[in-house]
Amino acid sequence: MIGNVIGSGLYKYTSIVIIIDICLDLGGLRRLIKMDKVRVSIIGATGYAGVELVRILALHPEVEIVGITSDSYEGKSIQEVFPHLRPLGHRLPPKLLGHQADEALKEADVIFTSLPHGHAMGIARKVVEAGKYMIDLGADFRLKDAGSYRAWYGLEHACPDLLERAVYGLPEVRRDEIRRLGEKAGGIVANPGCYPTSVILGLAPLARSGLAPKRGIIVDSKSGVSGAGRGVSLKTHFCEVNENISAYSVGGTHRHVPEIERELSSLAGENVTISFTPHLCSMIRGILSTIYVPMDSTSPPVPEPRHGDRHQLGEYLRDSTVAASELEYRILELYRDFYKDAPFIDVLGTGNAASGAEAGTSQRADIQGPPEAPETKDVLGSNLCRIGLKFDSRTSTLVVVSVIDNLVKGAAGQAVQNMNVLMGFPETEGLSPVPIYP
Repeated sequence: MIGNVIGSGLYKYTSIVIIIDICLDLGGLRRLIKMDKVRVSIIGATGYAGVELVRILALHPEVEIVGITSDSYEGKSIQEVFPHLRPLGHRLPPKLLGHQADEALKEADVIFTSLPHGHAMGIARKVVEAGKYMIDLGADFRLKDAGSYRAWYGLEHACPDLLERAVYGLPEVRRDEIRRLGEKAGGIVANPGCYPTSVILGLAPLARSGLAPKRGIIVDSKSGVSGAGRGVSLKTHFCEVNENISAYSVGGTHRHVPEIERELSSLAGENVTISFTPHLCSMIRGILSTIYVPMDSTSPPVPEPRHGDRHQLGEYLRDSTVAASELEYRILELYRDFYKDAPFIDVLGTGNAASGAEAGTSQRADIQGPPEAPETKDVLGSNLCRIGLKFDSRTSTLVVVSVIDNLVKGAAGQAVQNMNVLMGFPETEGLSPVPIYP
């Protein structure tokens, strides 16, 4: 009898604890109170990023798509425009609406906008006033002041008061901010650009630890043609692109420069400037950024380790007796520690980096394993960012290679990752961690 009472009491206590634990995260509370799926609309669903967003969200177990829009194909079904979506027809609205269709906003809890810059501002105002969430895949809310937006995009910002309130949607760096936004009654997540995603993730551990120099970082990025969008232009004509590679926006004029520098400066606690040159490559999708970081004694002074940096790399950089392999290993440790809770970041080991126990011995971690430098094929179709590190001891330069799929981690996949964090779902929900190969 006593045993039954104790057992019953323990069961009730355990049930209470489980309920409290579930309620501690927004997604659990939502599932406890309201079992409906999150209703989403996609404004601008027929560009490359937009249609990838449709595909991912249609397969998401916690999502119902209630509206999709396209001014170009209004009135058609999206399966008519993109036959590869035919197997998902039962999960999609029957017709594409125009961008200004209020029903696409009215029925949704979360609105994704995938539009050219300048076109998401009016929608943002309606979304925020309705107490809903908007995840903008465009550039309208990535910068924090209207003056910078005007200087880089050539437009007056229609909602300057919303710029400061928008959260930059790079979960590996701003996860807590995105999560806190989900506790409020509506708001805006500014999905990062594709180039900035690859570059910031490649440099964030160095910036946060105070080891990124204020000047002298060189970024060489290469993108597939889908990054230029679905619109027809001479630049993306087959005869112009095939068997060709071309640099553009040379001399620090690309619109992603202020976005990259702002985030790196925020992480570093001081202004960081970079030299950034993008290239258009003869491939459909993918971004590869090769980043050169000067780390010798003639570089800007390396500050004392901060932000909980347990690796004390500042001392290693000052000590000329430290072997390059040991320094490389310590940098690798720094990156892996920084991204230990980031499910979509894969930091590769390096062939000649000594482990802590092996440093100074004849043994090296040079057994067959992952390549030192990742390739765009390594992440195709996935939400992964794969990072390779190599220290060039001859020039005292750290070479970081960062690769993403520009349409997934660089756009649609990251937008869904932001929604997962915002809504309290598991961060990986609905996102494939396995790339397509070949």
